Amino acid sequence: MCEALLFGTQAGGWATTAAGVSTFTPGAAAASSGLFGTAGAFGWGQTFSTLKTVGSAVSSLYSGAQQSNQLQYQADMMEYNRKVGLNNAMAAEYAAEYEADIYDENVRRVLGTQDTRFAHANVVINTDSPLEVKIADVENATAERLAILYGGEVKAYAARTGAQAQGYAAGNYRSQAGMASTASYVNAGVSVAKGGYSHYRKYGGLLGT
Repeated sequence: MCEALLFGTQAGGWATTAAGVSTFTPGAAAASSGLFGTAGAFGWGQTFSTLKTVGSAVSSLYSGAQQSNQLQYQADMMEYNRKVGLNNAMAAEYAAEYEADIYDENVRRVLGTQDTRFAHANVVINTDSPLEVKIADVENATAERLAILYGGEVKAYAARTGAQAQGYAAGNYRSQAGMASTASYVNAGVSVAKGGYSHYRKYGGLLGT
């Protein structure tokens, strides 16, 4: 069976007599074509036809694998960028909190110095204008602290938004990589089918006409 698949069979057929003797009768059946020959003998035409079909199928698989690998690489890069974006978001928040704490410390130092100056000048800061000045300073400091924290939140939001977009892109590239791989198998199957049909039309069917 294997030899017939590879090189076909000769015209004729084998039959067993009543005495149990196998005899070959030429012309009893038409010669068949195999993958690499016809009528039991090697043939260049059949061989080239088979190799062309195999080459086309392998080319489809290789091309699909290359495309899938490239898309997967893009997906990995997008995933890396997503993680970087998330890290940048956390860094922006931490930096804003640190800057706000530094600012608070500076404000406390300034207000403490201010109290000392008022005390040396015998100014009572719990009444009238000195109190209003101190309240205004505290309010301004609080507003500035909130502005610092808000700036950090804005940067963090931008970084997270970018990270989310990178995540969507990574998922899209992974999906395309999967489709490219599937498409390569489909194309390889189509190539084999077309090659087999062309081989049949030109040389006759495998294992028989």
